Amino acid sequence: MFFQYENYNMGTSLANGQSFGNSETFTYGLNYFPHDQVVIKAEYLDRKNKNTATAASYSDEGIYSLGLGFIF
Repeated sequence: MFFQYENYNMGTSLANGQSFGNSETFTYGLNYFPHDQVVIKAEYLDRKNKNTATAASYSDEGIYSLGLGFIF
Protein backbone atom coordinates (compact mmCIF):
# COMPACT_ATOMS: atom_id res chain seq x y z
CA MET A 1 0.00 0.00 0.00
CA PHE A 2 1.33 3.48 -0.78
CA PHE A 3 0.36 7.14 -0.83
CA GLN A 4 1.97 10.12 -2.59
CA TYR A 5 1.16 13.83 -2.31
CA GLU A 6 2.36 16.54 -4.72
CA ASN A 7 1.68 20.27 -4.75
CA TYR A 8 3.40 22.45 -7.32
CA ASN A 9 3.12 25.80 -9.04
CA MET A 10 3.16 25.48 -12.83
CA GLY A 11 4.23 29.09 -13.39
CA THR A 12 2.88 32.17 -11.68
CA SER A 13 2.88 34.32 -14.82
CA LEU A 14 4.00 34.22 -18.40
CA ALA A 15 5.22 37.03 -20.65
CA ASN A 16 1.70 37.50 -22.07
CA GLY A 17 0.15 37.76 -18.56
CA GLN A 18 -1.47 34.32 -18.49
CA SER A 19 -1.05 31.94 -15.56
CA PHE A 20 -0.97 28.15 -15.45
CA GLY A 21 -1.89 28.04 -11.75
CA ASN A 22 -1.33 25.41 -9.10
CA SER A 23 -1.73 21.64 -9.19
CA GLU A 24 -2.33 19.33 -6.23
CA THR A 25 -2.16 15.55 -6.68
CA PHE A 26 -3.05 12.67 -4.33
CA THR A 27 -2.05 9.14 -5.41
CA TYR A 28 -3.24 6.00 -3.60
CA GLY A 29 -2.12 2.50 -4.58
CA LEU A 30 -1.74 -1.17 -3.80
CA ASN A 31 0.89 -3.75 -4.73
CA TYR A 32 -0.01 -7.45 -4.73
CA PHE A 33 2.62 -10.18 -5.12
CA PRO A 34 0.96 -13.44 -6.30
CA HIS A 35 4.46 -14.91 -6.85
CA ASP A 36 8.00 -13.93 -5.77
CA GLN A 37 8.78 -12.56 -9.25
CA VAL A 38 5.38 -11.07 -10.16
CA VAL A 39 3.64 -7.89 -8.96
CA ILE A 40 0.20 -6.51 -9.79
CA LYS A 41 -0.11 -2.77 -9.17
CA ALA A 42 -3.29 -0.69 -8.91
CA GLU A 43 -3.44 3.05 -8.26
CA TYR A 44 -5.85 5.97 -8.25
CA LEU A 45 -4.62 9.52 -8.94
CA ASP A 46 -6.80 12.48 -7.90
CA ARG A 47 -5.56 15.74 -9.48
CA LYS A 48 -6.90 19.22 -8.75
CA ASN A 49 -5.79 22.09 -11.02
CA LYS A 50 -6.57 25.69 -10.12
CA ASN A 51 -5.88 28.75 -12.25
CA THR A 52 -4.63 31.48 -9.90
CA ALA A 53 -5.69 34.30 -12.24
CA THR A 54 -9.39 33.41 -12.07
CA ALA A 55 -10.75 31.49 -9.09
CA ALA A 56 -13.62 30.21 -11.27
CA SER A 57 -11.21 28.25 -13.48
CA TYR A 58 -10.85 24.93 -11.67
CA SER A 59 -10.63 21.32 -12.83
CA ASP A 60 -10.67 18.02 -10.98
CA GLU A 61 -9.78 14.69 -12.56
CA GLY A 62 -9.36 11.11 -11.42
CA ILE A 63 -7.21 8.50 -13.16
CA TYR A 64 -7.22 4.74 -12.50
CA SER A 65 -4.18 2.65 -13.47
CA LEU A 66 -3.47 -1.07 -13.39
CA GLY A 67 -0.08 -2.60 -14.09
CA LEU A 68 1.76 -5.90 -14.15
CA GLY A 69 5.46 -6.34 -13.44
CA PHE A 70 7.72 -9.37 -13.50
CA ILE A 71 11.37 -10.37 -13.18
CA PHE A 72 12.84 -13.03 -15.45
